[in-house]
Amino acid sequence: MTRLSEAGRVLAGATGVLLLLVPVLWHLDPWRMLSSSANMEQFATTELTLALVYVFLSRLRPEGGTVWTVTLVLAAAVTAFVGVMMVRHYGSATAHFILPTPRNIALALALAGLTLTACWAASGAHFGILVGGFLVLGYAMQFAGGSLASPPISLERYALYLTFGGEGFLGNALRVISDVVVVYIGFGVVVNLIGATRVIETIAILATRRSRGAAIKVAVLSSALFGTISGSATSNVMTSGTFSIASMRKLGLSGAQAGGVEAVASTLGQVIPPIMGAAAFLMADFTGLPYLTIAGAALLPALLSVMVLFLCADRMAAGVAATPGGAIETPPKLVRRDLFYLLPIIGVFVTLLLRSDNVALAGVSGMGLGIVAGVLRNGVAQTLQQFRALPARAGRAIGNLVVTASALGCIMAVLSITGVDVLLSMKIGQLGETSLFLSLLLSGLAAIILGTGMATSGVYIVVAIMLAPGLVKLGIPVLSAHMFVFYFSVISMITPPVAFAVLAASGLTGAGFYRTAFAALRFGWILFLIPFLIVYFPGLLLIGTAQAIISDIATVLASGAALWLAARAASAAVRAARRHALSKP
Repeated sequence: MTRLSEAGRVLAGATGVLLLLVPVLWHLDPWRMLSSSANMEQFATTELTLALVYVFLSRLRPEGGTVWTVTLVLAAAVTAFVGVMMVRHYGSATAHFILPTPRNIALALALAGLTLTACWAASGAHFGILVGGFLVLGYAMQFAGGSLASPPISLERYALYLTFGGEGFLGNALRVISDVVVVYIGFGVVVNLIGATRVIETIAILATRRSRGAAIKVAVLSSALFGTISGSATSNVMTSGTFSIASMRKLGLSGAQAGGVEAVASTLGQVIPPIMGAAAFLMADFTGLPYLTIAGAALLPALLSVMVLFLCADRMAAGVAATPGGAIETPPKLVRRDLFYLLPIIGVFVTLLLRSDNVALAGVSGMGLGIVAGVLRNGVAQTLQQFRALPARAGRAIGNLVVTASALGCIMAVLSITGVDVLLSMKIGQLGETSLFLSLLLSGLAAIILGTGMATSGVYIVVAIMLAPGLVKLGIPVLSAHMFVFYFSVISMITPPVAFAVLAASGLTGAGFYRTAFAALRFGWILFLIPFLIVYFPGLLLIGTAQAIISDIATVLASGAALWLAARAASAAVRAARRHALSKP
């Protein structure tokens, strides 16, 4: 069994590489070989099959028992067989005529069972139970009475719909994730492997080292930049947090405070263009707006968030700085060769400008230039050594994401077939006729609840279907509505009871989870305010005429400055009153 386990893990590594290589080849498509011989459904099915195989085989352990090893290997083998059959089906003339034949029903049930099992393994029991609950709900809703009842459907048709329908396990969520998002996840993996993140850290330190609370600002800036590349707040905490938390502790922050700042900073990277935790590409698909329009609209709110967090860092450092001003005394240095690390980032921006119609190609070019930068900076031997970790990192990041996307497609299908999405949209619209603010407040709360235990991209897919249409019916611009629910999807990473980013940060600091969560909410309050600002002042998203945009920006900045000055004056008055009270005999 040990040899079988080792062979399976080697195959898992190869599958991890294929998970990244297949989307890259799909977009490069030399001599149009792939597009002429395969369709999007076959591509998405291939990517899901590889992801399922990786999830099963990567869990093989030499110390695992015989039953465990045989079960995982058998699951991977069945997955490969089902995947081949599905790819053949989508390449046949009968792909558009789905009949409830025993073969089709068997394929649908097998794919559903394998995906749910892998989802449980990849995303945890919480998410597996959530998806399973939606599956049961989707079928049982037809037996509900009144307006909640959905159209009647047989169990066979239900299984076929969830697999072969426009939505479902092989639906739009999987296609968008496999087509675009996976490429940028791979870009983040490559950039991290070659060591480019060290340059980001150094630039952040050099930019803020002379200011008060430099260690806090370095955490905000570097973690935010890491986050927009990595696409994951949790993994960002585990990478940038290893050095930023230690620096903040030296400044005098408690473990809970340092962990809270890091959780907020890593989450902030999800809303900073150009990658925005990969949700910008999903938003382009849902809204029909060009990707560059969405990335450009997100810039001002992101800059406003960073500016406010810098001001909060000043105030936080004023009371705890262990050194004068908290400045960094011995900053790191940049050498000329470090500039090679900027090549992949520059490549992404330039390709986006030249080929805005193909955003995935920008990620591919960034990966290619990342490899070139690694060779130029570190040499061939060291770069090859660094890329030995590629199979595990790419497989873990992409495999889990693709499996989760497939399960989310199932949720989307259930919402569609039961009409719950339309019903919720109508309820939000009716509530908005009474109070827009209350409608926004409940929508934000619903997004946070729906985001419990899910990755940001997954949360956004669900809330974009369930909540955004209701907000649009209230007269809110499409981009504002989607950006509103997106921000609250991101906020779920720092909002209890789950708050993955806070959980990771508290693990690094050893501080209590809820103390760290409270510190994160206190430090990152601006992330809760920004969504409301972009609804009431759409000019922040560059929506409207030039005069309206300038007016909205000026109003927000002036109001923010006035509130900040008032808060400082009130704080100074409180401190003066305390000093006066202490000076009395």
